[in-house]
Amino acid sequence: MAIGGYLTGARCITARVANRFSRIARVARGDAFHGADVAGLLRTAIRCDDPVMFLEHKHLYRQPYNRSEYPGPDFTIPFGKARMVKEGEEVSIITYGAFVHRAEVATAQLEREGISAEILDLRSLSPYDWKRLRRVCERRIA
Repeated sequence: MAIGGYLTGARCITARVANRFSRIARVARGDAFHGADVAGLLRTAIRCDDPVMFLEHKHLYRQPYNRSEYPGPDFTIPFGKARMVKEGEEVSIITYGAFVHRAEVATAQLEREGISAEILDLRSLSPYDWKRLRRVCERRIA
């Protein structure tokens, strides 16, 4: 399902529907940022016996920064497995989908100001990668 506004289209309607579905037990929700993630999560969705809502932000369709090499026909990514996009020491940005690129832009600005930031891409919102989230949050609290 395409979500988000880009050139035309309603911004909030599909996002609200998607959020409602992600709260239903046993409905997985994937939201990929770059091509390899799309391939891996979509293959997982196709092979999954449970219902899956796979979302793609329309803005990403025409962007060169989210392209990646073809990972091969058997490449999959399990739902609930986040990806550390960038390591950092002072600030953590936890995001997903089209906002990963915005986080990359923000961390570049922070680095110019001498602040080290990390980016965690959730990749799926149902289920979450609770272990990874906890590790990231505990480092900031400690």
